[in-house]
Amino acid sequence: MFKYIQNFFKNPTVFTPYNQFGRTINAEISKDELVLFNDSLAYFEKKNVLKAYECYLNSLINFNGSSSNENVVIELKGDTLEFTLSQGIALIKGKISKDKFFATCLISKNINVAIKRDLLEKNYQLTYAKFFMSESEVGLKIELDNSTMTPQKIFFPLREIALNSEYEKEFIRSEFEEIEVLECDHIHSLSDENKKIKFEFYARWIDEARESIKHLPSNDNIGISTFTYLSLLMKIDYLIAPHLKIGREIAKEMIEYFGSNESTIENKNAVLLRCIDKLEAREYKEFSASIYNIKTTFNAMDIATKEEIDNFIDDSLTKAKWYKNNRYLNAIEIIYNYIALYVLYNYGMRPSMQKLFHIVVQVHNSEYFEKLGYVKLYENEEFNTKEIAKLIEEAVLLDSLSFKDLFFDEEALVYDTLGEFTYSFYQQIKLLSYE
Repeated sequence: MFKYIQNFFKNPTVFTPYNQFGRTINAEISKDELVLFNDSLAYFEKKNVLKAYECYLNSLINFNGSSSNENVVIELKGDTLEFTLSQGIALIKGKISKDKFFATCLISKNINVAIKRDLLEKNYQLTYAKFFMSESEVGLKIELDNSTMTPQKIFFPLREIALNSEYEKEFIRSEFEEIEVLECDHIHSLSDENKKIKFEFYARWIDEARESIKHLPSNDNIGISTFTYLSLLMKIDYLIAPHLKIGREIAKEMIEYFGSNESTIENKNAVLLRCIDKLEAREYKEFSASIYNIKTTFNAMDIATKEEIDNFIDDSLTKAKWYKNNRYLNAIEIIYNYIALYVLYNYGMRPSMQKLFHIVVQVHNSEYFEKLGYVKLYENEEFNTKEIAKLIEEAVLLDSLSFKDLFFDEEALVYDTLGEFTYSFYQQIKLLSYE
């Protein structure tokens, strides 16, 4: 903490623009999150239900710096507590009395019979929430008894209605343009300048991936092609975070690629290439409509174990070593970039670790970040070591109060080449202690 404060005054913080990356919470959790959670538990034990819910809902608010993200808004009205909770495109509205917890999310209206039947069948897959329908509207709701409520008991129902309503609204909005999706006014549109920058790099990354594949040896390029295609799709998903059809196309191919064990690598690569062809064919108008900012309260992925992430890093670095020993040197940077993108795409993580992997991606894509208004971290084998050190310290600080042995040895980083820097960075991530 002392080192961070000392460096802050040596290197005053430069204004950092706000951009959303990936599908996780793009903000910091409340510094009082644990205190609020424990207060909520204590108030529930004392049967002070409204105060307990107030503390718990406040613990879910996340922040951009010192400013509330307003992903949860709470209002006390007499003996009733009302709230709205944002989860992407979904807006959950709730009313809480001493005895009951009730929350709904309107999804759409004037939907056809086939979609209604599909939603009703999904009720059997849900534990707490249920789809409801009126003559014109369809939504998701939960109703709970507060007599034995605890913070742990409210977490899972609230998360279930948030994640499922977000998914259904995104699905209907992208696949059925004729159906009106309800309550979307909380979505924040980006500036045309920001969208054009993202479209420029979207197209450039596709061209660069194609050009990279052309220069691979024709007799042994299957593995490197896989890393190239997956890195491209995950880079677009993480750095641009498109919604609607573009986002759904990428998600669909990722699920099929990692979920299918029957198809050959060659066939899987062909499917990925067809997806890239579709993305390349998207015109700016459709791309622009899919780029917008949202507020997120719950991560869709549970936090992975440190061991699981470490094992993935080791396995990937072993593959990179094989390519290095066989002199496929152009594959090394692709795999090093792939490691961070894969982890950010597939694993839920603690805020500090998520931020550290983000730093790797930011270094490897410094020009893109500079165009968005960030300080450039790397160019022509030259590193902005002071800014990288500051970002690392900020990342570790996010979890330093909960994990007192958490330490990232910045002095162990090797700044000779991009490859050596990235390798040494991953080694330090593996040494992090979350005990």
